[in-house]
Amino acid sequence: MLNIKKWLLPKRPILSLRRLFSLIYLSLKRLLRADISFNPPKIQKFETIDVFMPTIEKDSFMLENSIKSVLKYSLNPIAHVYIIGPAKSIKLKKIAKKLNCIYVEEESVFSFKKESINYFYKGYSRNGWIFKMLLNLCADKISASKNILILDSDTMFISPQIFVFKEKPLFNLSDEYHEPYYFANLSILGIKHKISRSFITHYMVFNSDALKALRMFIEEKHNCSWYEAIIKNIYRQSGSGFADYEIYGDFYTQIYKKPYILNYWSNKSLRIGNKLQLNAIIKKYRMQHRSVSLHHYKENF
Repeated sequence: MLNIKKWLLPKRPILSLRRLFSLIYLSLKRLLRADISFNPPKIQKFETIDVFMPTIEKDSFMLENSIKSVLKYSLNPIAHVYIIGPAKSIKLKKIAKKLNCIYVEEESVFSFKKESINYFYKGYSRNGWIFKMLLNLCADKISASKNILILDSDTMFISPQIFVFKEKPLFNLSDEYHEPYYFANLSILGIKHKISRSFITHYMVFNSDALKALRMFIEEKHNCSWYEAIIKNIYRQSGSGFADYEIYGDFYTQIYKKPYILNYWSNKSLRIGNKLQLNAIIKKYRMQHRSVSLHHYKENF
């Protein structure tokens, strides 16, 4: 069932109307069985992908379930699963070994420390959150796959899912519309967010060539490293002042302009306290959704 309550944005009637039309279109697409997220084509072979998951120990419970779920439900064959975490985390390394994943120490990816991001909001550090997204935006430096599924470690799939079809990435659109993300994108990319919905769905497939093009575009525009440009242009008046999924989605659809497919998102966000009822959650939501997320962030924001 689609959430018709979230299309309205106070004080933004024109945008709200655009969002309503988008919701109707995406709803009809699903009803007509043209949404291949819910009605995957019955073909024998899909493009192979890698899975890329930066994480921390507090998400270790969901991490294991998340990995098992994507291995079970991805219709795209998975070559490798990469877990990216702190060098000192014995717990995460044990999970990687147990599930035959490749563990990458996050300190080996960048020469700077996450503390140097220096992003705080209402007394809470957002350094680790931004650092994770910077890791995602250079996933192609670790994975050799053409298509890399970025998967939040607090998210698990509960039904079959396709991420790339006939070389086209599937971008799901959510109900969210967080303007600070688009203020940051305007500063970094010089473009406005044109899609009336959001690319924030807790997972997204990145194309390796598009990632390289995105970083190069940012560096040419700002005359510095791509990650320095992002850090300088975070919208710091908000606790969520930048989003990797949003900047990649805007870049891919407006600048990179290769073929893609849009569908309505299929995720149910739940409180972290529900982690002990996973079987009941799967049974309850699997007919209407394709994934569930158990978030920590609601505890602070």
